[in-house]
Amino acid sequence: MSLSPVDLSAHFVAAYNESQLGADPSGPNRLYNCVPASFALVLQAYGYPYIHPQALEDLVYGAGHIGGSDFDYFIARLPEMGRWPNLPTMVHVNPADTVTYIHDRLAQGFAVICEFKDDPNAQLVPQWEPTWHGTHASVAVAVGPNTISIINVWTGVIQTFTHAEFASASLSPAGNLVIFERSLVAPVVTATDSLAMRLAG
Repeated sequence: MSLSPVDLSAHFVAAYNESQLGADPSGPNRLYNCVPASFALVLQAYGYPYIHPQALEDLVYGAGHIGGSDFDYFIARLPEMGRWPNLPTMVHVNPADTVTYIHDRLAQGFAVICEFKDDPNAQLVPQWEPTWHGTHASVAVAVGPNTISIINVWTGVIQTFTHAEFASASLSPAGNLVIFERSLVAPVVTATDSLAMRLAG
């Protein structure tokens, strides 16, 4: 089944300043900060103030944490802190068909953090190298009939892959997603809607 094009990249391009871990020498955990970088990028897209990925990691885990981050822990901790009022509902899923699932959520205007197999340079790979079995988190921003695009938080660059490449890279144990269940897209008010609102008022 061909997927209709959906593109939310315009909501994220202004946040590139906090999604270039590879170019940012600060932060003792920067080599593992793809999860806080992805959350920081999405939070800014929803209008929350800029926060450096290392600062977000320190808030969630405490200063001095070294290593990877857990989606579920972030989802649980962010609302508890009270720093981000009225957060979107965040849901962690690992669907069988990641490409279609991401497409359908982006079509609703929802932000999506995705996890995929990577190489030592934090680049998506359909299959792991024999000596490397890492995963990387970034933000999915667009899906077309044959392609899917992400903002890779290691470089801050939009990268595009075929559906087959991304599907292979996101096979279990990768393929975890965080869905932010609030639309980034402002609703379109039609003339009929406007008239109804005036009459109701």
